[in-house]
Amino acid sequence: MTFEQVIARDGRLIYTNRGDSMMPLTKQDRDLLVISKKPKRRLKKYDVPLYKRDSGQYVLHRILQVRKHDYVICGDNRWGNILMCCYYNMLRNRAFDQVAGSI
Repeated sequence: MTFEQVIARDGRLIYTNRGDSMMPLTKQDRDLLVISKKPKRRLKKYDVPLYKRDSGQYVLHRILQVRKHDYVICGDNRWGNILMCCYYNMLRNRAFDQVAGSI
């Protein structure tokens, strides 16, 4: 099942992240992330959405700037190195209601 299918069925997705791009907020193999449905309103600066790249990879990064047709996003551990452009149609859901340390 895809992330979208799980959220549509259950209203949320609980999973552990992979990678270090959102450290220190999240740490791989330590934290549980609760991803909920995307709100009807536009997301705001500093929100952390789950989006899907053209490659099919899911990514969880922070919004640094809200622009007319897209967002400028970056992982917390990538500031100054990688800024990505994320179009509204790439957004899947909103992260996170909670982060629970230790599994």
